[in-house]
Amino acid sequence: GIFAGMEAENSLMIIAAGTEVSAMPTTGKYDYEGANFAIELSDGDLADADIGSFNAAVNFGTGEGSIDIGFDNIPLNNGFSIDGAFTVDTATGIFVGDELEMNAYGQTFDTATIHGNFHGVGASGMTGIYTNNIAEPDFIGAIAGHQQDSPPPVLLD
Repeated sequence: GIFAGMEAENSLMIIAAGTEVSAMPTTGKYDYEGANFAIELSDGDLADADIGSFNAAVNFGTGEGSIDIGFDNIPLNNGFSIDGAFTVDTATGIFVGDELEMNAYGQTFDTATIHGNFHGVGASGMTGIYTNNIAEPDFIGAIAGHQQDSPPPVLLD
C-alpha cells in the first residue's frame, strides 16, 4: 500500500491505497508494520507533517486488531502517540476503529477514528486514514504497511 498528501489552492488531500485484497484470512494472527504521517489542518503545509511508524496486531479469527501509531519528529518528552483497538470485516478487508486514544505528555487528550483496508494476497498490506473525533476534524493522518513476515517487493529501475 501507499499513502500520499497533496496541496492545491487552499485544499489538502490525503489518500491511502493498495491492490485489492484476495485470499483474505479468516483465521490466524498477523503483525503489521509500516510508515505513518499526519498533519494539523490549521497548518495546511505538508512540509510540516509529523512522520513516524506504526505497528498493528490482527486476529482474523475474531475480527479484532490493535494499532500503535508513533511519531519520530515530535520531541520524545512529548510522547505523542495514537493507539487502540479496531474491528475487521474479514469478508471485505475493511477495518474501523473509532475510539483510538490520542496521547501526549502521558495523558489521553482526545480520541481518533481510523478507516482502512487490507490489500494484496492474504492481506499482506494494510493502509488507513485517521482523524481526530471532533465535529470538524483538524488533524488527519495516513498509514501504509505490510505483514511483518511479508515485506513489500523492492522496485528496481
